[in-house]
Amino acid sequence: MKRTFVLAAAVAVAAAHPAAAQIRIPPVRLIAGVGQVDGGPVDLYHTPTGPRYYTLHHPATALQLGLETSSPIRGVDLRLNLQHSNPQLGLGQIGTMEQPAADPADVYRTGVNTLTLDAAIHLPRVLDSSPYLLAGAGIKHFDFKQSYFRDSNQPFVPEDRSQAVAHLGLGTAWNVGRYDLFVEGSALLTRFRDPSSGNFDPIPGRREWSFTAGLKIPLHR
Repeated sequence: MKRTFVLAAAVAVAAAHPAAAQIRIPPVRLIAGVGQVDGGPVDLYHTPTGPRYYTLHHPATALQLGLETSSPIRGVDLRLNLQHSNPQLGLGQIGTMEQPAADPADVYRTGVNTLTLDAAIHLPRVLDSSPYLLAGAGIKHFDFKQSYFRDSNQPFVPEDRSQAVAHLGLGTAWNVGRYDLFVEGSALLTRFRDPSSGNFDPIPGRREWSFTAGLKIPLHR
């Protein structure tokens, strides 16, 4: 009986070894980059007395951190990416026939975080580079830091909010030893919102462009 048990255990281990060898953990790469995001309008606001104001973000430096791995589809990787920036916020009043608009006044720096999930679609190689397309969607969160806004005695205080975004981009990478050096440009597509009415502007939303350069660092050996 003891010999039978030992033999059965040995057979089970021998059968499990090839199966375990066939299980492949896809390689994971850490993405770290720095770049620039452009500015543009953020929101429209109505005050109780009637004037309409708008907020806008100036161009700012953006930090990028993400993880990328292979997908079941050949030539397509999956990327989870976080982009962070602290743009300067400008506040301006929309002009009327009686009172023309003035140049927006800068208030302070706000926080913007964008989390996206993308498919990185690899294209045919061009010389020594590996170009790719990015296509995905995510969430963009605006942190307006209300305490600073109140301290500056502004006519209104914006509320923090999050909104869905679509993400499209184009990049290329070069192998530099163990790492890959990459550059990419992308656009976040959002809807322009008027929070005073709760409606979206019928005009198509704005595009936020960004340019990033950085490294892809493999986390496996």
